[in-house]
Amino acid sequence: MSKRYLTRPTLPEWILIIILAGFSALLILLSELVVPVHYNFRGIPDKTGNHFTLLLIPLSGIVIYILLKGTKRFTGAFNYPVRITPENSRLQKDLAFKLLDSYAVITLVVFNLLLVHLLFISFTGHITGIWIWGIIFLISYILPIAVYLKKAFSAKNNP
Repeated sequence: MSKRYLTRPTLPEWILIIILAGFSALLILLSELVVPVHYNFRGIPDKTGNHFTLLLIPLSGIVIYILLKGTKRFTGAFNYPVRITPENSRLQKDLAFKLLDSYAVITLVVFNLLLVHLLFISFTGHITGIWIWGIIFLISYILPIAVYLKKAFSAKNNP
């Protein structure tokens, strides 16, 4: 296994990053100088800020993506859910890398979808469905860990 095991973005990841940058530029161009930055439970804006505040969304997504990709360089610091043996170390490390890669792509996709939703709000002026993002984030980040744990604890992965 090379030291740089999939730490660079793949072509689809580059495409997602470019789309994220494009959506954020479009959102900045289309937004008013003062934009809502927080909504209450009823979907009513209760805090406003400068329209450049919207750049925090794509920047956060890209920083999280970079951190997830960079984490793979520190395999000695991983907490694996099973005892690592010489027989299963390669497989467990590969499973952990796949989980990190999945989270990196999920992060880009979810942040792209969030920007699409914000663009929709900018075009239509209808502030609906903001609450759904809590559920989307929760499901997007819990399902991969469940799949990972199932594979990590399976009998064939632990001789």
